[in-house]
Amino acid sequence: MEKLKILNLESLVSSQFENCSRETLITLLTLYARLYMVLDGHWYLSVKDRFGDEQAIDADLQIWEKQTRKEVDGLVKLMDFRNRDVLSLMELSAIMPSTVGSKGYIEVKNRNDCTLSITHCPIVGTLEKEGKGREKTLCTVVCRHITAITALSFNPDIEVKPIKMPPRRNQDEIYCQWQYKLIGAQKNSHVSSI
Repeated sequence: MEKLKILNLESLVSSQFENCSRETLITLLTLYARLYMVLDGHWYLSVKDRFGDEQAIDADLQIWEKQTRKEVDGLVKLMDFRNRDVLSLMELSAIMPSTVGSKGYIEVKNRNDCTLSITHCPIVGTLEKEGKGREKTLCTVVCRHITAITALSFNPDIEVKPIKMPPRRNQDEIYCQWQYKLIGAQKNSHVSSI
């Protein structure tokens, strides 16, 4: 009888990742982030179909608040974010799963005053194609809440204000635009030139 080989799952996962090229690891992380957001979409639509849009949005807000706090805490520790200024928040936001697939740019006035402009958002693009106007609610309610919780979790002295929100008047307009400013007690300890 042939001897049975036993594989340790943790070792198997580690060896798979260690054997991947840098490009493959980046592609894998991107895929995981997209699947994370696709799961959110399927979950939301399932709740909406069963209980209606209002209940789905309410549940979405509760879940994203908890999840966003965990994401911020986990990424801050993993990536060793020591500086808690606005520019560091922009760097953190760029690697959060909910941001993957989006395109845009950041105007940096200084490390404590930045404007984020989103020029492509796959979720809003999908909702615009649907044609039911749900993109306005998603952005003005859900994204606004997630954006505020992200800033609050990273540094309670960062204020976020929406400048531009959907609906867009035409396909050439940016999807949304946000102003981030460090205010309050920690402002002086974080001011530095770029």
